[in-house]
Amino acid sequence: MFGNTSQAMGLINFSYALYENMDVVEALFEKIGSSYLKIAKKLATMPKLGAVLMSDDLSHTTGCLVNPKVYRKYVFPWYKK
Repeated sequence: MFGNTSQAMGLINFSYALYENMDVVEALFEKIGSSYLKIAKKLATMPKLGAVLMSDDLSHTTGCLVNPKVYRKYVFPWYKK
């Protein structure tokens, strides 16, 4: 979720957009989040499927890639869905 959203713009451009163009960031999270949710729901209906794993990259060895508030506002709600 976060990885694909940030990679859609490149992490540097994404980081700037967090401060300069939140409309674009919100639109990307909405587009990618809704796509992931649609995929997960479709996979969950497949017979004999034991598990679905959708990984993400939220941090580096020294800490979070962005302020944790970004995760709480834009990423974790999609995980919950």
